Amino acid sequence: MSKRAGWSLWLAAVVLFFVLNRPAYKGYFQADDLDTLGWARRLPVSHFTQWLATPQLSPVNFRPVGAFYYHAIAGRFGLDFPKYLVPLHGLHLLNIWLVWVLIRKLGIGPWAAAAGAFFFGFHAALIDAWWKPMFVFDVLCGTFVLLALLLYAYDRWLLSLIAFWLAFKSKELTIMLPVVLAGYELWFGGRRWKRLIPFFAVSILFGVQALIVRPGRGDYQMQLGWGAQMATIGYYASQLFFVPYAGLAVLVLPFVIRGRQVWFGLATTCVLLSLLLLLPGRLFAVYWYVPLIGVAIMLASSAEGRWRAAVVAVLLALWIPWDFLNFRDARRVIERQEQQYRAYVAAIEKFARANPHERLFVWDHLPDGFQGSGVSGALACIYDTTDITTRYIGDPGMEALLQSGDAVLLRWIEVFRRLDVVHFARLPKPAPYITMDESMPGGQLISGWYGLDWDSRWAQPDAVTVLTRAGDARSFEVTACPAPKQISTLRTVDFDVLFDGEPVGHRAFVAPGCVTVSWPLPRGPAGTVRVGFRTRPPFHDPPDNRNFGIQIQAFGFSGQVAN
Repeated sequence: MSKRAGWSLWLAAVVLFFVLNRPAYKGYFQADDLDTLGWARRLPVSHFTQWLATPQLSPVNFRPVGAFYYHAIAGRFGLDFPKYLVPLHGLHLLNIWLVWVLIRKLGIGPWAAAAGAFFFGFHAALIDAWWKPMFVFDVLCGTFVLLALLLYAYDRWLLSLIAFWLAFKSKELTIMLPVVLAGYELWFGGRRWKRLIPFFAVSILFGVQALIVRPGRGDYQMQLGWGAQMATIGYYASQLFFVPYAGLAVLVLPFVIRGRQVWFGLATTCVLLSLLLLLPGRLFAVYWYVPLIGVAIMLASSAEGRWRAAVVAVLLALWIPWDFLNFRDARRVIERQEQQYRAYVAAIEKFARANPHERLFVWDHLPDGFQGSGVSGALACIYDTTDITTRYIGDPGMEALLQSGDAVLLRWIEVFRRLDVVHFARLPKPAPYITMDESMPGGQLISGWYGLDWDSRWAQPDAVTVLTRAGDARSFEVTACPAPKQISTLRTVDFDVLFDGEPVGHRAFVAPGCVTVSWPLPRGPAGTVRVGFRTRPPFHDPPDNRNFGIQIQAFGFSGQVAN
């Protein structure tokens, strides 16, 4: 291949990449992005350099290389999303070229190397690495792994050791890279094992710390057992070719196509994938990013020779449209989610411009795939402070904070894909009538209430509120909505209203649907009344483990005589 042909092929790959991924620039941050932005933008540079240089393992899983990417861009561009994709795409295109250079260094021809680099660079399983900045850790890890391998192959072992260190500081799965380098010495090097000592020393240093200081917890807990490994092997084997377990076919390739390059490629894949196979709680297709380097080597090795090149060309001709279909499906999911995330954060930004001093926020529902950490991160970025408290509405005491006007409600309305930012006003006295919507007066729902659900709210089996009774009030009414599943399960739902602990009215609901029920008022003075709602029996709706009473749309005092 001439230099002109090589550069032409490279430019064609760059153009194709940007054509396929142009819609990514209209996307938005994930929850993990916003969470990291919330703290990384405020850290001093010295904090990054300290953790980059120290041989100590961070107790909070701080990855200084990737975190500095957020720090550097956020300080200048804030939440301008496209600016985060430019370096991310540049790194991935660099990695495509480095894969090609590595394959060529292993003695494989240029066209076969191009096939391997193409498979790596355009594999749909890696789409998150190009569309979501949160996976910059994997992309940077891939960059430094490739540099470590190439520098080692060119006998620059000290520079290779530095690249290995940076790869580990990008993401910890590269702790196994010395085993890959040992494979290179076995098949391509002079079996100079002594030069591998510092590489293994670094791995042992961090490996021992990981086992003693920071053992995995939650999703990061390593599990070794039949069930765990069947889950992880089955998942990653299915993501390689988007056919269940089809990825296991690469295990037999060295026995069909004999050659040290194929064996090295298989060893690279298995070694770099090994830690991921111990994490059944963290299954993401994009985690193929670094292990796929080994698969690219195997594919390129398989394309050496005229007849084998023809077979690989046919397989790629079948693979490319299949890969594009999976890429298109994944892209649609990402686009739909990111549109919601953009709308969510934009609503907070609009509220913050008019209310710059708010510091306490309560969120209820979230867009699909979003997390509470993203809410905290977005607020920290928008208000440019870490002095922000965010809580889930189901946490104890949150309803009281909202009702008192001390907290702001972030209410996501899924049907409209819209965020309503609600700040209940403080009233001099309780309202006489409450309608369950975002305009509901504050300070009146005392206890036993769940979050607002569109135009109603679930009460617990025992719920309490406070209202103001006017002197001319003649009746008390409640619009209650027994759920269809509630009626079918319980048959009858008994509902009682109490004033200051004394019974006022009773209704037995035997059919689903919203019904307005009213009762004549007993004698009593005007003023504040503590109103209780009692529902029996409690309703349970697995897998939700909460106790439900009844759904209520509105209630309060009326001046009309009850029928």
